[in-house]
Amino acid sequence: MNLTFLQIAFKNLTRNRRRSLFTLAAIFFGIAIVIILKGVADGFLNMTVESVVKSRIGAIQVHKVGFMENLAGNPVGLNFEYPPELEQKILAIEHVTGVAPRVNFSGTISNGKNQTIVFGTGVKPSSELKVCPQAPSIITKGRSLKDEDASQIIVGNELANSLDLDVGSSSNVTLSGASPEGRQNAVDASVSGTAAALNALAELRFVTVPLKLAQDLTGLEQRVTELALSVDHMENIPAVKAKLRELLGNKYEVIDWQEAQPFIRDVVFRQKVIISIVSVVLFVLVMFLVGNTMLMTVHERNKEIGTMLAIGVTQGQILRIFILEAFTLGLVGGVLGALLGIGANFIMSLNGVEFTAVFQKTLLYPEVSSSFAAGSVLAACICTILAGFLPALKASNLNPVDALRS
Repeated sequence: MNLTFLQIAFKNLTRNRRRSLFTLAAIFFGIAIVIILKGVADGFLNMTVESVVKSRIGAIQVHKVGFMENLAGNPVGLNFEYPPELEQKILAIEHVTGVAPRVNFSGTISNGKNQTIVFGTGVKPSSELKVCPQAPSIITKGRSLKDEDASQIIVGNELANSLDLDVGSSSNVTLSGASPEGRQNAVDASVSGTAAALNALAELRFVTVPLKLAQDLTGLEQRVTELALSVDHMENIPAVKAKLRELLGNKYEVIDWQEAQPFIRDVVFRQKVIISIVSVVLFVLVMFLVGNTMLMTVHERNKEIGTMLAIGVTQGQILRIFILEAFTLGLVGGVLGALLGIGANFIMSLNGVEFTAVFQKTLLYPEVSSSFAAGSVLAACICTILAGFLPALKASNLNPVDALRS
């Protein structure tokens, strides 16, 4: 009986092919656009992770309490010991794949003629590569730091331009910093490379130096101001944060990349909101079109409905036929739209799409999960059923005599 009703519903849709195709096309393109936008949004999120987390800051950061509030002031004052035992304990936490010690400091850099304020980070290159495997990708000229480097530094592109610095021993600079007690220290250094930052303002102020050099400048022997951690999968960040807080106690603050870079987090959040709004609008339009199609169908088929009721077809069966018509539109349009959306994302992901973000020009690789595509098809079916319910209810409640007279 259900199969017969489905056949009747499908046959009814072919009566006015132009209207049915128009409605089907609306569902088809609506679902395709939603899936393509979702693929681009997920690709943007992955690109952000690659560009920010895996090349700059790490998935999780550990500081002394109050460090983030004093980052622009005196970050070296909130330092802590970093013995080998602590590193081993952190690496023993499930899902942690790397730990990188850092020293954050403020100071000045001079080329002998001009001087400017900078915010520096001392790193251990081998550990940094485990936490930020994409770090070499931000180097725009020269090379990354190596463990054996003693006085080589990386500067931002804008800083290099403003001080007329070039890569190599010919670009000698003087870098200064202060200890927590205020004692000033200075060292001579050479620029081994220039790098991109999150924005031009950051490029004008940031310097990356070997960890030992930063510790000598700040007087922090065997001490650091920050630990950066990498995890095997981003969804494991909350669990790792909880374990770290349990291990380190309340004297330390444990933050993830979203808390470390709220601007990037907000960009990702706004994009998700936009995608959600667009999806809702498209689904509302689909419901409107389907509802309009079903109302026109009921109006045109009054005599047919009256005849069916007169020969014994129940109101429930009439209701079922019209709902099946709406469901068929949603199912066919949804499946075809999902196939188009998945195919478009796949084609774009083959070579990537050039994308200019606030931090750099890179390639975006759209991707969408099969579960989201299936959910979109299900949502299309539900929307069309809801849109067709009132017209179907109207059809089932027609008086047979009145319907035959119309």
